[in-house]
Amino acid sequence: MSSMHTEHTESMSDRCTTDEIPSANPNNDVCYSSKDGESPHVKGRFSPSTFTPQKPVQSAAVLSPRIADLWNKGPTSSRDGFPLLSKVLESHAWSDGRVACGVASMRGFRAKMEDSASILRPLSDSSRENYRFCGVFDGHAQSREVASTLEDLLPRRIGSLKQGSWMTKSGLEQACLSTDKEILRSKFSDAGSTAIFCVLEKPKGDVKQVSVTLGSVGDSQAVIVHGSSSGPPTVPFSTEVHRPHLMEVEADRIRKAGGFVAHGRVDGELAVSRAFGDSKYKKDISRKLSEQKVVATPSVVE
Repeated sequence: MSSMHTEHTESMSDRCTTDEIPSANPNNDVCYSSKDGESPHVKGRFSPSTFTPQKPVQSAAVLSPRIADLWNKGPTSSRDGFPLLSKVLESHAWSDGRVACGVASMRGFRAKMEDSASILRPLSDSSRENYRFCGVFDGHAQSREVASTLEDLLPRRIGSLKQGSWMTKSGLEQACLSTDKEILRSKFSDAGSTAIFCVLEKPKGDVKQVSVTLGSVGDSQAVIVHGSSSGPPTVPFSTEVHRPHLMEVEADRIRKAGGFVAHGRVDGELAVSRAFGDSKYKKDISRKLSEQKVVATPSVVE
């Protein structure tokens, strides 16, 4: 589960261990990370959210007795590694405080952590000092390697683009596909990850607004939420969700590449139609990387 917006970013992490938190659910324990990226070391409280159950699970029809017991009592050892409900928080600011960004991470029911995130990471050298990168990477196939690789590799690839291409659709498409090509040459190419990311440009002169370009690969989303004192919040914007049964253009590409969609999944298996890695779905050597069953071509909002 991952979500992202301009002030707060949520992902998942395993940087709190079960030894640190003997009973994660009742206390809403949280580990804090310092702004310079040091390992989290201070426990605190985090207000209850949808990540944390507010009352014990009673029905065995909802969860197996074993998992329900762990959910109610919290993990008691590293062997009882799920659900791990402790949270890791990080926060950073940039552009004289105009941009505030944070990430909240929790492993939950996964046997091990699969996700990663980047917060206000520089693109590369000093010539790009007016730009920053933020991203959430939702790994799958019981592996974190692709997600953690994207944390550093994708902003570097964007930073290596020619001047002026860092926030354009064509530039971000080029950066994502070259990133995917490198991942597919790695020893963990069979694993995969979605990505939701943005490139920020610092205001120039008297302009106070920060320019943002969004990119999405897979089913993680960026949303804009407007609060209201007279009613529920509204969501005037959200990025596309790349799942094979939701967009005909995705299903059409999958079929042309020799695949099929069954039960809402690529070849009846993978729930997303765009992702980094997942080499199993990118083996047609007669087709470009952007024409495979699963692609890393981003949807871009400039």
